[in-house]
Amino acid sequence: MASILSSPESFDDGQWDPFEDDIPSQQQTQQADQLGFCQLSDWDEGKTYNEHPPTCLHYSMEWKLRINNREVSKETEQDLVLAPASYWRLFLKSKLEEVVLHKIRTKKRDMKSEDTKIVMTVTQQRSEPPLTKSFDEINIDWSVVETQLITWGYLFLAGKKLRVTISFNYNYVEAGQPSATSKNINQRGSTTQRMLTELNTELDIDEGLTGRPAIWKAVYETMRCPGSPCDKGPHCWCDPVGKKHYPLRPRHLKSFIRFVEQGGLLESHSDVPDYIRQQLYAEEQHSLAAKRQKNAGTSVANLPPIHITNTMPTSSCQSCQRKLSSDFEMPPRNSSLSIPGFRDKAVEEYCAWHQSKFENSEHRVEYQKAQDVMKENAMTL
Repeated sequence: MASILSSPESFDDGQWDPFEDDIPSQQQTQQADQLGFCQLSDWDEGKTYNEHPPTCLHYSMEWKLRINNREVSKETEQDLVLAPASYWRLFLKSKLEEVVLHKIRTKKRDMKSEDTKIVMTVTQQRSEPPLTKSFDEINIDWSVVETQLITWGYLFLAGKKLRVTISFNYNYVEAGQPSATSKNINQRGSTTQRMLTELNTELDIDEGLTGRPAIWKAVYETMRCPGSPCDKGPHCWCDPVGKKHYPLRPRHLKSFIRFVEQGGLLESHSDVPDYIRQQLYAEEQHSLAAKRQKNAGTSVANLPPIHITNTMPTSSCQSCQRKLSSDFEMPPRNSSLSIPGFRDKAVEEYCAWHQSKFENSEHRVEYQKAQDVMKENAMTL
């Protein structure tokens, strides 16, 4: 098979229940007194999760696509609360797949994944150096990332920010002579066409061995748009409740195939299993939220400018002001406060005094945060 097997084809790495990541990813490392990630079963995309004190870890993620050691795409995801493994499965994997396929179609060249580098950092914390991990292709062990972020949870509670930077490293694959004529391109064929050809070969073999049509063919037929073709594509899921259409990508269809292979029944759109429904719902919410955010930024940019005109008071107003100023005297300006001893020590003692006035430990933590900020920035009382 073509080299595409090591790039987009590797995105489909088995059937995934969106809720299965809630159990092993955190329980392996998280203790009772540590913050963890928001569980997918409890996650609400419209919620901001800005509780005080926080109920789950927050982190940002910057991911890049590099081809032949050159950065060609970069995005930043802010204020994430889902476990990195869940975010990868639910959103990031499909985004990366779309970018890779776009580059293949644009350049008319296959590419393969070489490795993935992940750097985890804590902002403004010199005592915790960045932690770097490398993985073959895109076979990422997300438990390593999640364990480290949970370990840094106490720093997050102290006001630090957690960041994950991911670099997906690909290389173009040279195929035959470096000719760019249409004839050679047509003879070579597109990656998608080669994949379909090999899929048809597998179908013929399967039908010859079993005497019945291959499972994937029945799945593709079942999940075709039940009405006239919609703008979601040739394959979509029509929700029996509300009749809304949800687009189906190849990874969704492969999940259906594995579902049937494991004994599941899929004879109509009403038979779609709950875990795939939840995945489609979550992807739709994420897409709508991104569109709302984009539209909100555009609407603010299009607002007309506000002009403020200042006018000088008239002579009568000036006389009123003079009368008012004679009736009221400004209080004397306080002299600067002089505190003996070392200034950083004074900050610590002042913070300790405030903490002694509170029984609630959460309030004492807030004063500790203020003390850390003042000391890091050389601020004084």
